[in-house]
Amino acid sequence: MRLLIAAFLVMLPACQCGERVMGSGSRFVVEPASVEFGDVGVGKVELKELVGRVVGRAGVRLSSVSIEQSASKPFSTTLAPRVANAGDEVRFVVQYTAPSSSSADVGVLVIDLDGDQVRVPLSARVPASCSPRTSCLVLESATAMCGQQPDGCGGFVSCVCAKGQQCVAQRCVDLPRDAGLTVDAGLRLDAGVTVDAGSCLPTSCTARGAVCGSLADGCGGTLDCGTCGNGASCQQNACVCAGGAEQCGDGVDNDCDGNVDCADPDCASVMACAQPACTITAPEVQVTFAPGNAFTAFIGSVGNGQWGVIAHESFGNSNLRYSYQRLDAQLQPVGAAAPMVGMLAAHKPFAAWTGSEFGLAWSDTRNQSNDVYFTRLSVAGQRMLAADVPISTLPGLEFPASIGWNAGAQEFGVVWGDSRPPAQGNDRSLYFRRVNAQGLTIGAEVSLTSNPTGVATDYSDLVWGGSNWGLVVTQLRNDTPYMLFHRLSSTGVPELNETQLNAVGQGAFQPRIATSPNHYGVVFQEYRGTAFAQSDIIFTRLSKSGPANAVRVPLTTSGGATLPTVVWTGAGWLVFFADQRTGVSRIWATRLDANGVRVGSDELISCMPGAASFPHASFDGTRVAVVWESNVGGLSQAFVKSFVP
Repeated sequence: MRLLIAAFLVMLPACQCGERVMGSGSRFVVEPASVEFGDVGVGKVELKELVGRVVGRAGVRLSSVSIEQSASKPFSTTLAPRVANAGDEVRFVVQYTAPSSSSADVGVLVIDLDGDQVRVPLSARVPASCSPRTSCLVLESATAMCGQQPDGCGGFVSCVCAKGQQCVAQRCVDLPRDAGLTVDAGLRLDAGVTVDAGSCLPTSCTARGAVCGSLADGCGGTLDCGTCGNGASCQQNACVCAGGAEQCGDGVDNDCDGNVDCADPDCASVMACAQPACTITAPEVQVTFAPGNAFTAFIGSVGNGQWGVIAHESFGNSNLRYSYQRLDAQLQPVGAAAPMVGMLAAHKPFAAWTGSEFGLAWSDTRNQSNDVYFTRLSVAGQRMLAADVPISTLPGLEFPASIGWNAGAQEFGVVWGDSRPPAQGNDRSLYFRRVNAQGLTIGAEVSLTSNPTGVATDYSDLVWGGSNWGLVVTQLRNDTPYMLFHRLSSTGVPELNETQLNAVGQGAFQPRIATSPNHYGVVFQEYRGTAFAQSDIIFTRLSKSGPANAVRVPLTTSGGATLPTVVWTGAGWLVFFADQRTGVSRIWATRLDANGVRVGSDELISCMPGAASFPHASFDGTRVAVVWESNVGGLSQAFVKSFVP
């Protein structure tokens, strides 16, 4: 019996830390997969930002977020339950508050996804001339830990499991049992536990090699060994793929490996899945080279044919932050890249160009909650204010802010979502505020929603149209997404009732807005129904005066199009977006005339083998430049291409 028990233990699965494969085939991946704060001074506060991504075509729901830790609760996080959609990135912060004496703290960030979990180990140490801890740490509401734990002074505490449990991967788990075996005398197991006479030791799914279906436990009960995913069927407690080899182009995962059609390596040699040729043949220039990842980026014309790129990137193991790089007309760097420290957890870069400098708006966690801030940035990448300007000074949890520039009034407009009392849970109202050219707030903030229960503001985009502001925003109302257009006066007063842009019953996210002489152009991704599995790009043209007169134009039919952006080129609209129509996410462009009528066929912009996403574009009056994120050697970096439209 001892041999059978020992064999079972080595088959126990290791921790799938940092990611989880959902039943839809999507994965929720958290980077980094574990967080080590290292040595932290007594009473100090350290922050680490993590990034969660949904990999796959379906969204996931983060139903609860908790941290298993000791009773002193030194770890905390800004992550809250929410829906994460296909292609989304969820950025959040884990904070460690060091106690007043030496300590060696451990914990686990637990993200529950409707029954599945992502577990991210946490650790930190407060060194000091200390007395070593002799007791074992017990995590709150968690399976007991075991094995060697740090004692806070460089040594270890040996921790053992309770009766009837075994230490596996530093967790106490119930001992496996042989099937249907009744003990007729006291039995001493490998861990030194004695089982009473007359006990029946049931089997387990793992001990029998079962991965699906039901199984008798040998003691009169029945075991549920789970179900099969990726289209496989359960046969004799084993998952069997009935589809055979992958059939490229039928939209089915025939070989049950989680990859469909061109995304499956088996289809690499099929003509339809071969690397497509770019329509726009201008070179793709890499503009970030961080030792970590570079995520979303903003590009703007800075005059004289030059461009400014503001990227959200990580430098080694430091917190993520903005960096700035100026490019000449040939997209070559002008000066060195300038990392802008102090933005501890800045979300997607929202920037507005004034003609001589940038205005930036973002949210970070310097006050242990998300707050909205503003600063000015010179064309050379220098921060022009001695201190960041707080936009919202009331308690609440602010969401990333969008920003626009009113050249006539020499004012910025800033929009953000805010969960302030008496908001409940994740309720986030929509607010607008003005900032003058020197970085001083003007007047009071304007509430665009009345803080109702069940309304959560997501990402927004704002642009000055010459006589009023055009604003587009995603709001979830009782978990139903709405894509809404607002037209505001120069001071933020609504000029007309909000206009719903998404079709009834269709989810919609990731809006962008641009302006022509007479109209606003809005793009967003719209899902087919509320399953958030397939999405296409919608363009809508709206009037700057009188009724909105929304003209709705669907642009894609692939079901794998996301993350659009739009620019006005002087004669028409140019829309960029990520699309998986070839099996790999690439950047495409669609041209529209001034009325929103398609001109020609879609054009492929990105040609590199790695997947590309998160485009943003700018027009300087002569050329268009588009920046996007693409994978290089396992890391995301920013790339730029420019051309005459």
